[in-house]
Amino acid sequence: MHQDFGYRDPAAEPLAERCGLAFQLTNIIRDVKEDVAVGRVYFPQEDLAQCGLAAADLAGPQIDVARFGRFWRWRATARLSATVKRKADSDVSEDSQPALWVLITIYRRLLEKIALKQYDVFTERVRLTVPRRSPF
Repeated sequence: MHQDFGYRDPAAEPLAERCGLAFQLTNIIRDVKEDVAVGRVYFPQEDLAQCGLAAADLAGPQIDVARFGRFWRWRATARLSATVKRKADSDVSEDSQPALWVLITIYRRLLEKIALKQYDVFTERVRLTVPRRSPF
């Protein structure tokens, strides 16, 4: 048992990796405008090219948001699915499950909001609102 790290089963390690990647991809999507403005591009050029984009396209004044949306739709949306939550409940220690669930929920809602804006993260920074009352 790996109590020091908050999980019972070594099978939780791939889950942690998947969650970490999902969270990081969501941050990359949300922050792309700011990152490109300072010369940072976190996507492989080959992946961008598959959707007809280049890093320079993301910095231009006329960004093809629809094309950028197609680029992200296939790579990010499924990363925070309900199956991750179900798997998390079975592998992560009971004490750690609420914190993990909060993180998964926050990142899923952020990604949903980005998707609702059709991946237009260039017009304004996508943020979640803070509820007036928290259940925690």
